[in-house]
Amino acid sequence: MGWVFLILAVITILLAVGYYPLNFCQVFVDFCREAIARFFAFVADFLERGNPLVFLIIAFMVFLAISIYTFKIGATPDRKDQNEGTKVTVTIVDPPPPPVATISVQLLEEITKKPIKHAQIKTGQHIAHPNSMGVVEIPVDDMVLPGAVVKITEPNYVTIFLTKESIVKNKIFYCRKKHRLIVVDWEYPANGLLKELTKSKLRSLRSGMESHFSSCQELILLAEGDRNKIVEELYKIQANRSLYDPETITEVGNFWGATHGVFGEIRKLSSGKIELKGYLVDLATAKMLTSQSVVVPTLALIDDASTYLADLLISHFTEIKVLQPPSGVQCGSSLCVDGYILFRPLLSRVWLSVLPEGHHLHYPQLPITVEKDGRWTAPSVSVGDDRIKVPAVFHIKPILADMRVDKEIEDYLKKVKTDKGASAGMDLTEWERQRKCRIYEGIQVRRSQ
Repeated sequence: MGWVFLILAVITILLAVGYYPLNFCQVFVDFCREAIARFFAFVADFLERGNPLVFLIIAFMVFLAISIYTFKIGATPDRKDQNEGTKVTVTIVDPPPPPVATISVQLLEEITKKPIKHAQIKTGQHIAHPNSMGVVEIPVDDMVLPGAVVKITEPNYVTIFLTKESIVKNKIFYCRKKHRLIVVDWEYPANGLLKELTKSKLRSLRSGMESHFSSCQELILLAEGDRNKIVEELYKIQANRSLYDPETITEVGNFWGATHGVFGEIRKLSSGKIELKGYLVDLATAKMLTSQSVVVPTLALIDDASTYLADLLISHFTEIKVLQPPSGVQCGSSLCVDGYILFRPLLSRVWLSVLPEGHHLHYPQLPITVEKDGRWTAPSVSVGDDRIKVPAVFHIKPILADMRVDKEIEDYLKKVKTDKGASAGMDLTEWERQRKCRIYEGIQVRRSQ
């Protein structure tokens, strides 16, 4: 607007001096030169004649133009010509996030009841850590998706898996320390039957077992130096007893943090076969927890036999549990089941079996793929066929089967696939009595359709 008034002032001056620039094609430079000359001539003439009215008009127009241009009277800042568009600055303020619903839980050590301070609690993509009192806030909003589970890990403790229902029900969870294990030297009769076993061969067998035990996430092998101190003390007080004899173990004063010991014997049977026998002992109580044996036809197979023996001993600790769905849920002809396994023996496989209420024969499903952290999922568990009268109750149970029966289950499933009339079920309970498999507590479901 200031420029407009300034131009009007110039035009007024030109009109006042009698200049009418009708020929606009004239060169602008000539126009300006002649306009300036006429302006000064007008000023000189005006000073001679003294016309006050014209003088006031010119002064007012110049003053108004300068005032508007300098102070932008009546102008709107940050606004362009309408032909160029209007510049508008808009600031968008995000609304504050809604409050996150959380549940406070406390993590304590199982025996001492001291708070666990260095655990990692993972819920979906959310990771949290407990405070000095072992208390942590768990966002329950992250657990609305199917299969959502809270995973609690700490290097020295066994992993904990929790569902939303268990968190709501319990506010305190106890963490178990991982087992600290030693593998003691193999013992064998000094009757000359196994002269082929050299000290280096025995060390190799022990090393192979230790390697297999270390593959279990819930087991920690004691340092070699501490292990040697314990073994040396065992030999000192052994007398005529076995190294795993309760009296021998009781007399050992310091196990350097070890909680369990694995003892082994190798002997040659009258048939010429070789038997490897392993004993798992609780060092705190000197109680033998379990013993397992493996028989091989020749000494050349004892390396594989010792690894398999270690697998059987690990299975004593194995835990398999169903996380979801909860027991008592209603379902159709199939449903998704997920859970976890702790102290997993690598040479055994996890299966799910469906047991109809009131029956003793199991109906195995396909084998379960276990993740590295122990989680597993069975996406489609068949709960009876179309001949089932509903409503009907079924028990879904995890099964741990070793190599001796694993192939038999596979052959059964192949037969059922080709011949529907062959689905008479399997007597897994008898196998469990023969220590060929273990049946774990599962869930109960009610088929309603």
